[in-house]
Amino acid sequence: MRLILLAALAAFQATAPASPPPSVPPPPAPVEPAAPPAEAAVVLPALTPLKLEMVDAVTTKTARRGDRFAIKLAEAVRLPGIDLPAGTPGHGEIVHAQKAGAAGRAGELILAARCLDVNGACLKLRSLKIAPPHATERTDLALAVGVAAGPIGFLINGGNREVPAGTALTAMTAENTPWPPAAPQVQPQEPRP
Repeated sequence: MRLILLAALAAFQATAPASPPPSVPPPPAPVEPAAPPAEAAVVLPALTPLKLEMVDAVTTKTARRGDRFAIKLAEAVRLPGIDLPAGTPGHGEIVHAQKAGAAGRAGELILAARCLDVNGACLKLRSLKIAPPHATERTDLALAVGVAAGPIGFLINGGNREVPAGTALTAMTAENTPWPPAAPQVQPQEPRP
């Protein structure tokens, strides 16, 4: 029986995992060098005011909804880590255009600034404001003449609206934009079989 117990004890010790003697400390874990501190990301904040200028003239005589017109940055934007030079090109879009009509109805023109081209990337814009149109309002004149002269007064044509080249504009950035903006990645197209 003793022989069986000794054989069982020997078999148990052979299958048990070996552990290092308690007097030997485990080897230290490798230490990786500390990463250098990451540079703080520079961001052009949303709603940053911009001074722009019309490059193309736009008039209700020829404008159509969806047409684009050229704009440019009139004053440089200089913020910590950001340098957006004056003259940076961009474009806007005609949202609504209606020619002048009878009875002194003035032409209507609604424009939107869309983006500035910064290193091939679109810096999105919003909230375009322009100086008052240079055309005069003729609705009051048509109504006054219409009351005095009857239906002939309603033949007075309202003025078309025009925003000439060189007109001062203001707009704002539409969203927080990492600086410098990255140009869109062009995905290569696979050849078609």
